[in-house]
Amino acid sequence: WVWAALDSLLIVLRNGVSTRPEGDHGVPVLRISAVRPNAVNPNDTRFLPGRLDDYKEFLVQKDDLLFTRYSGNAEFVGACGVVPSLDAPRVHPDKLIRGVVVPTLVSPAYVAIAVSGGASRRYIDACGRTTAGQVGISGSQLKATPIPLPPLEEQRRIVLAVTRLMRFCADLERALATRDASAVRLAESVSRSYFRVA
Repeated sequence: WVWAALDSLLIVLRNGVSTRPEGDHGVPVLRISAVRPNAVNPNDTRFLPGRLDDYKEFLVQKDDLLFTRYSGNAEFVGACGVVPSLDAPRVHPDKLIRGVVVPTLVSPAYVAIAVSGGASRRYIDACGRTTAGQVGISGSQLKATPIPLPPLEEQRRIVLAVTRLMRFCADLERALATRDASAVRLAESVSRSYFRVA
């Protein structure tokens, strides 16, 4: 394992388009809320005016990294997710930063996991600056984020293990929500029965 600055693991790191979304049709642009730690929701979009060709340099691709540059919630600043397979083109806005990794050095999914915790996350939290109620991080600060870097094969094992744990947690949350909903329905049923008898 070694420490590496994020910049040394990337081919590209750039801000998105600054054109304001308008209307309910046009070129799909991701909302800031589309990026959360270890997740990108490609369906969380608004629309830009014009044609797709106007935004070619801001298109995202599968396995790109997206980082949240600004947010009203400090917890989401520097949040990073990997772009999944897309059914249609998507553009990224100025408040999201797109990164493309050097594939022979690092897995994009591993970077998303690494920046979500430990020394990497502490560094991002320390960099956050507040302006007009928004917390932000600059591209140059993001580039200097320290990343603990194991060999590529070990990165893949870590990603697999974390993915399994995240699925397990999601399944557990669903099971608990179902159980809670059942408990509420049972309590309501008992309550109705009690008051009918009383």
